[in-house]
Amino acid sequence: MYLMDKLQLIAPPFLRSLPRVENMSTERQLNGNDKSGAIFTINDSPSEQDSRAREEDEELLDITRPFPDLPGQRDEPAQLTIRALIVGTVLGAVVSASNMYLCLKTGWTFGASLFGAILGFAILKPSSVYLPKFLGGGHYFGPRENVAVQSIATGAGSLSILFEGAVPALYRLNLMSPTPRQDFWRLITFTAVCAFYGCFFGVALRKFYIIRLKGIFPTPTATAVTIRSLHAAGLAGDAMRKARVLVGTFIGACLFKTGSVYAPGILWDWNIFYWIYKTTSWKSAIVASNWGWYIELTPAFFGVGMLTGLNVGLSYLAGSVVAWGIIGPATLRTGLTFGVPNKKNPDIVSYKSLDLADPVNEPSARYFLLWPGLMILMCATFTEVAMNAPALWKGLKLVAASSARRLPNSRRFERTKADADAYLLRGDQEDDDPAPPSERVPKWMWASGVSLTMFFTCLVLGLQYDMNVGLSILAVILGFLFSCIATQSAATADIAPASYCGKASQLVFGGVTSPGHYSLHDKQLVNLVGGIVATGAAAQSTDMVSDLRTGYLLGASHRAQFYGQVCGSFVAVWLSVGLFLLFTTAYPCILDASIEECSFSTPALGAWVAVAEAITLSSLPIPPVSGYLAVAFGALAIVVVYARYHLFPKSWLTWVPNLSVFGLAFMVPTTQYAIAMAAGAVVAHAWRRRWQRSYARNGYAVPAGLIAGEGIGGLVAALLEVTGVGGTAYGSGIGCVGGTYCG
Repeated sequence: MYLMDKLQLIAPPFLRSLPRVENMSTERQLNGNDKSGAIFTINDSPSEQDSRAREEDEELLDITRPFPDLPGQRDEPAQLTIRALIVGTVLGAVVSASNMYLCLKTGWTFGASLFGAILGFAILKPSSVYLPKFLGGGHYFGPRENVAVQSIATGAGSLSILFEGAVPALYRLNLMSPTPRQDFWRLITFTAVCAFYGCFFGVALRKFYIIRLKGIFPTPTATAVTIRSLHAAGLAGDAMRKARVLVGTFIGACLFKTGSVYAPGILWDWNIFYWIYKTTSWKSAIVASNWGWYIELTPAFFGVGMLTGLNVGLSYLAGSVVAWGIIGPATLRTGLTFGVPNKKNPDIVSYKSLDLADPVNEPSARYFLLWPGLMILMCATFTEVAMNAPALWKGLKLVAASSARRLPNSRRFERTKADADAYLLRGDQEDDDPAPPSERVPKWMWASGVSLTMFFTCLVLGLQYDMNVGLSILAVILGFLFSCIATQSAATADIAPASYCGKASQLVFGGVTSPGHYSLHDKQLVNLVGGIVATGAAAQSTDMVSDLRTGYLLGASHRAQFYGQVCGSFVAVWLSVGLFLLFTTAYPCILDASIEECSFSTPALGAWVAVAEAITLSSLPIPPVSGYLAVAFGALAIVVVYARYHLFPKSWLTWVPNLSVFGLAFMVPTTQYAIAMAAGAVVAHAWRRRWQRSYARNGYAVPAGLIAGEGIGGLVAALLEVTGVGGTAYGSGIGCVGGTYCG
């Protein structure tokens, strides 16, 4: 499960309920709050029939090297099978649709690896036993083919990050055609540019970060342990029970979301303060409603809270309280921000507008708070990376030394090669790749893939976006550098700040284009397009290396994984563009800032637009007081992150706010997601403390089903909207603010 870096969601509490592993020391504990080593323990097999799984759970697993095979595990010569491709692609499509819905809502995305691993097992393990051969049965389904399934699912579901804010920003700034439908092929080729760097960079980075540096990669490690546990139990009770729970919650959440669009004011949004305003004499209650304080019965964000735990859930709620309960009303009271009254009822006021005639002198509260939120996010994320700088520096030195060894044999490079050899020899000698040559990806394969993709990048960006070859190559180089940074961060802290690497690339392109004879249109186009390429490469690389880490632990063929990732990425190109067109057609407010009320708050869109405008406009479009607050909060974020690593005792860390999530709350102009996440976190915490075995079995399955279910329900709702039979046509506004339909 990942946080919007996408802040990627810090490895959740349910990971503590996985089979015991040793040597699990990282820069911080997997819940993001503890720097101590972590030993994960579980006893989740209470029945006699699961004794074999229980014995397996008690085995100590050394996560610095491949796990031993399970008793009775067969050889799997064909790991990338037709059935794995079909199931992995379908599961990846589910995750992609869920992520498109969730990231347009709040910028959060949901990782495909654990979802693909569990449901892949649930589908293919029984079918391998009970179905006839022509339907994929009769063939052994083991952990390594399971890895292939989740790799394909990850590839197919991993491009949503491009559409959470970066691509919509191109439309918000009028840099593309009026509607995405007119740009279908342009979007396809551009998405294809970003889709495959991760596959090729991931293979190139595998040996450095997985074998030489022995990166922990907490979430991929949890996926490997989960797959091993599932296959240890086979078709026994716990393994299939976990899958049934996931499927059941998925179906329930999907049906609930789909049905709620016809009565959103009753089934989905509980506007309690507005109801009080309408039914009692306490008319001032409308103020709380105007500032976005209401309850939403969202399964997805309740599930997100269950996965992320108390620290993240309460940090998000605290950020909402500070932003929309204290600072926002204070700026309105002092005349720093302004609202837009409803034409029918002046008591109802909106503070969410981003379509402003004078954003510096007459900003909305949403625009005012955007800058402090963005500064908190960037400062907190990059400080997290800086706190892991020693490991990052070691990784970069290994990359440089290994590259230096391949220099030509000449007197000119003799000293450099000798120094590189000496440095590498000082390192760990047990860094040989355990994979046989037949299961490795040859260097010529990934190198030629990078070369062809670079050529395609230069061609597409040159013909469709008027970017010269130098700028296109710069985007690829930045993408590779940020891939190294994001992968190292994911390996040590389980955070992959790909989206904020994108913001850094925007700064680079802003500097490159500032002295040239570029129009404002061209500056903003280069700024966003270059940032998208770098972001896509970094995000994909992190996902792919993480998948290769899972395969490494389970002894899977990384060549089979590579092929699966390429196949999944090819599907993702068409899938992600199609989903983006569907959602923007059903909900035009996603791209049109003049539409005040929208079901999708798109906070990442505001961040991309803000950075692009700040870098390219002649004067900063930032309200002065907002800028001062941004600097103050940015400094506070740096201090708090540093203190969490070096000053606070371990017992305090659960209660030290997660500043990345705290800042995100400033950028989401309503509070219902924070309330839902905090509620989910509290429920999961109580569940884990009171019913530990039950939580160990279902602590991931329940929230994963809720998240994916609402995402697919949102997709169905969008399809109903496009076909004219959705909530807008047939839904009721009863219970909604102002009696206006709010679905």
